[in-house]
Parts: sequence; structure tokens; C-alpha cells
Amino acid sequence: MKPFVTNPLIVLAALAALTAPALADYSNDFTSGSDADFTHYSPLQGFGAGGVYSFPGGGYSISAPASPAPGALGPARAGSFLTSQTYGNFDISYDILSYSTANAQFMGVFGRVSTPGLGTLNGYAMGLDTTTGQLFISRVQGEQSLGPIGPAAVSAALTLTPADAYSLSFSAVGSAFTGSIRDKTTGTLLASVSGTDSTYASGEIGFGVAAQTFGAGATAEATFDNLSVTAVPEPADWSLIAAGGLGVFAWMRRRSK
Repeated sequence: MKPFVTNPLIVLAALAALTAPALADYSNDFTSGSDADFTHYSPLQGFGAGGVYSFPGGGYSISAPASPAPGALGPARAGSFLTSQTYGNFDISYDILSYSTANAQFMGVFGRVSTPGLGTLNGYAMGLDTTTGQLFISRVQGEQSLGPIGPAAVSAALTLTPADAYSLSFSAVGSAFTGSIRDKTTGTLLASVSGTDSTYASGEIGFGVAAQTFGAGATAEATFDNLSVTAVPEPADWSLIAAGGLGVFAWMRRRSK
């Protein structure tokens, strides 16, 4: 009776299945006119200032009416999160098609978010501050931005045109974050940012807008489009799988001899 010998190819397949993360990619161009995959983040809903969600021109508009009491409740803000999947490492790309110029505001995406709600949202934000015209990555705790996650996590002031469309990206691998903005029409890189922070390991992804002033009557609104989210494996996972592949290659060479 011959001794049982495990085929390394089978071992490698099992190893890959165990070590490779289940990639949960997502994309949406919003031409369906539905945000059924999202849960609305509308912390001022109970105070008569809930977010308004619509689909102008095939995009996804999020509008935050003025806060009824900015000093007590904070400024206007609203968002929308993918709640069916949490992401640790990710690549996000999206477009901003237009935005309100009524007052200064933030508009962008959030990553690794937990407990979104009035005074409870934690995670990371990457987007544009129309107060300064800067692209930035910040950590958010209890709905409060704690500022850029490093000196390179905020860009120089940009000259933005509300009628123009912009393409943005936001990536996270471990504690390293990167972001960029391009002119959607020309593809010209306008700014890139990067920083490190290890506070939050995983969470939800979504869009958000917020007034950047506590003044009475301040609102926020932006239209997003072409969201694409890719879950990214840890570098160690790929190294382990590659090492297994080299082992199989060596075993096959020995067999051929």
C-alpha cells in the first residue's frame, strides 16, 4: 500500500481560501435612482432638519437643511452609509459633480465608521473643505473632526469651480491613508494627501456633507457619483500565498526530474 501524499496544489488552494480575505467590492453609478444599499445618516432628523436625498442627472445628492440650534446641536450635516459590509483596508473612488456655495462646507467620504448618529460617529473623513479649498484626511470622534492625521494629510488651498466635476480617491492599508483629487474632465492631479493613524481598524463606508459654520441658516449639499469600493488584502496575506506558490513550483520541478 502506497503512503498517502498530499498534493501541494490542494494544500495551496486550501491555504489561499483560509488566508485571502473575502473581497466585497461595490460600485454604484446611481442611474437606478435608488439608494437602497445605503442607510441614511441624518442626526438632526428628530429636530426637523433631516437630510434630503435625491438623484439629479443620475448622481446622488445629499442635502442638509439648516440646523435649528447650531450652538446646541451642531451645524447642518447629513450622510449615507453602506451598512451591509464593513471594511478594514479599502480603495474608494468617487466623483463630486456639484456642490452648494451658499456657505462653507465639508463634502466627501467616510471610512471605518462606527456608531453613526448624533454625537456618536467615529471614523475617518476624506474630502474637501470649501472654507479653505483644501483636501484633507481627518479622524472623527463623536462627530467632531480632530484635524488632519499628519502634516501631509492636508493639501495647499485649491481653486475649485462648483460647476466642474472632480474625481477623488481614498485608500487605507493598516494605519496608512492616502487621498487625491483630479479634474474629472482633464484627469489633471490637483492634490494628494497622506497620513497615519491606528485608532480605528474597520467600519462602514459612506458619503457625507456638513456646514463648516455654526451661523444660523447654514446648509450643506453636494452631488456624488460613480462610487467604487474595493476591499484590499493585508500585505502579509499576499506574501503568505506567494510563498506557498513558490513551494509548489519547487515541488513540481522536483517531480519533473
